[in-house]
This record gives sequence, C-alpha cells and structure tokens, in this order.
Amino acid sequence: MAAQEDPRLSHPATGAPPAPPPEAGGSSFAAAHADLRLCQRYSYDPRKHGGERLAGTDHHARALSLARDNQPEQAIVALREHLATCPDDAEAWNDAGVLLHRLGHHHQALACLERALQLAEDPDSVVGNVLDLCQATGQKRPIGRMVELLHARGGIGLDAILRWVESLLAQDRPGQAIEIVLAASRYLGDGPELQTLARRIRAERPRIAFFCGGDGPTFLRPVLNHLKPRFDIRYFDGNTVADVHKLMAWSTVSWFEWCTELAEIG
Repeated sequence: MAAQEDPRLSHPATGAPPAPPPEAGGSSFAAAHADLRLCQRYSYDPRKHGGERLAGTDHHARALSLARDNQPEQAIVALREHLATCPDDAEAWNDAGVLLHRLGHHHQALACLERALQLAEDPDSVVGNVLDLCQATGQKRPIGRMVELLHARGGIGLDAILRWVESLLAQDRPGQAIEIVLAASRYLGDGPELQTLARRIRAERPRIAFFCGGDGPTFLRPVLNHLKPRFDIRYFDGNTVADVHKLMAWSTVSWFEWCTELAEIG
C-alpha cells in the first residue's frame, strides 16, 4: 500500500496531506497531541523481532515529535510514511484518526479509526476515540459501524458493552450509551441483560408524552419507531383535563399532534 495513495491520510482531491482548517492553529494541534490515547500494546516492539528495528517505527516516532512541535502537515506525512511500511499498526491508525479529528477532517479520521478497530488487539482506546468523534460531530451512525466491525473480527462480548456503557453514563452521555446497546442487540440478541441496561439508560433520558388526535399516530409512526427504543414514552388515553395535566407533569417533553384542543388545555 503506497502511502500517498491511501485516501484515509490524503486530501480527497489533491492527494496531499490534509491541511488544518483556518481555525486550527498551533495551540489546537498541541491539544491534539496532548489528547492522544496511545495504545502502547499496539506498537511495534523491536525486541519482539529479534532485536531488529522496524523502519516504520522511526516515522511514527517522528510524527509524534512533529505533533509536539505543532507541525500538523509534517506529522500527517510522517504517519503516512510509517503506515506505508507498517500498514497493520493499529496504534498508528489510531493516532492518525485522533489527529485528523482534532484538525477537523472527521470523515478521514473515522476511516483511520475504523482501520484501527479492525487491527487492535484490545480496542477500548480506539472505541473511546470513535465515541469522542461522534460526540463532537453529533453523529450516531459510526457507533453502529463500530459495533459491526468489532463483531466481524470475532464477536463482541457483553462485558465490553457494559464497560463502555458505564463509562459513557459516567460522562453523562446516555444518548451514545443507548446507541451502543441497540447496535449490540443485533448481534448478541435482545437478552435480559441488554433489556435491563436499555431500561436503565432510558430512565436517565427525557420522558416524552404524546397527545395525538385524528391521524396523529399514523403520521408520527416513523418518529415513534425511532424514539421508542431510546426514550420512555407514554400516550395520552385519558378523558379529562386532570388526565392531561397528570401526563404532562410526568413528561419532560409533551408532543401534541392533531389535537389543538388538548394543546390549549395543556
């Protein structure tokens, strides 16, 4: 794999290493280096190869040194050179993903992190970086892709799911936690452990009450199908003003559809 041909580390149009966006000055790149989650177990250890030093490790070390010196373009070039020699180095793919993410190249960053997920012996640090990217960009789809990749490389265990979910809940990120549970259920099945975990996460999220009249339920079906696994939801089935107020008091969000008279009461 020629380094300059790998789209994950090249500008999509020119093939050149991606330059930082205008707002990404030296201080932001220094922060990127400080935030690197280096997975030392992934690195190439010369002692494991009869004392020979792999050529690519020099480029990797140089990339990190350039990052410390606030030289992002040169750091990306060095990582690209390293990966041309050592294309299966999960740590380097992880580092490239973190740096590209912090420079604003989110699509390329995700591609690098996905490659790291495929290669890493212990993917937890890479998983953390994928989740950070999703948090920063507001994306959810990469979480499902992440679980898919981990399943494809040999399965994904309930212990890992619990560990990641607990970490996200400790960071007050229940939205990402529920996405991991829903993605995992496609491969692990909707067993009692995941059901209990999903209920616990939903309990920490906003409660949604739906007040629907006419064709409201039909009109909202796609919305409801998306929200039901992710939030606690109740539907108004009462008859009195007191019933309306009671459900509104329970809910964090009240959604009125095709029922102007109920909205006026609320």
